[in-house]
Amino acid sequence: MSDKDVALKAAYDSAKDRIGISEAVFNQMFGNWEIFPCRVNHQIIGCILRKGPELHACIKPEGHKKWFRKAEKKVISDTIQEFGYAITAVMANNKEGQAFVTRLGFEQVATDGIRNIYVLRNKDETIH
Repeated sequence: MSDKDVALKAAYDSAKDRIGISEAVFNQMFGNWEIFPCRVNHQIIGCILRKGPELHACIKPEGHKKWFRKAEKKVISDTIQEFGYAITAVMANNKEGQAFVTRLGFEQVATDGIRNIYVLRNKDETIH
């Protein structure tokens, strides 16, 4: 398997309990997105998925609070530079995910009660 295949599998494993879809459906949904593998101690622990300005980070628990480094910051900065903004969604019950995107500077712009939608605009390309 390629690094991208391993990363997509890790992404599914990280989210499967929250999203309620099969791995086959997940792969159909995200298989044509750009996949940026994320590593901790040289092990792929998930990825950032990108399609246009839309980003999603799916990280296995063993990578939490360890995975976000220079390469991952660059994915967000490059997205903002290209599109003028980045957009993501976080499950409404995922307080850790909400805190993470808020710390990066994303602002909540909508919710449907299941997911909160966040946008980071070009006003400040520095990711903290």
